[in-house]
Amino acid sequence: MATLPEKQPLAKSGYARMPDRLPSTFVSSTVPCIFDNTVILAATHPTVSTADPSDDGWFISDFYAFNYLLKGLGMHQTWITAADPRKLVEKYGAYLHSNPYEDRKVCLDKDMLDQQQITPVTIVRSGEMIDRVLSEANGRQN
Repeated sequence: MATLPEKQPLAKSGYARMPDRLPSTFVSSTVPCIFDNTVILAATHPTVSTADPSDDGWFISDFYAFNYLLKGLGMHQTWITAADPRKLVEKYGAYLHSNPYEDRKVCLDKDMLDQQQITPVTIVRSGEMIDRVLSEANGRQN
């Protein structure tokens, strides 16, 4: 009699067996499925002075790459940042996404902003970021 293979958890962790606990991290190599009722809440912390593409600017690149890819999807989107995207582009130029040793894609530049190719962002002070994200998350649960 053949045995069935053991089922693999959706995330590499023990959390699939503990549904009451949320994972602190999970492994993913693709964008998640976005359904009509999906709520997207995204935040990034670098300020204009700390968002140099050679430093913490990669957070900005990820943030705007996902913003661009997910624009118009789901039920509601909130994008929170501590850096005005126009000021970022003025100071650093275009932001690129991907491995710097391979072909890269522009994920934030003046043309994208002028043509409204990204979902609008909410700019908050860095020190207020955590409270604002928690407030948005709690407001969407009700």
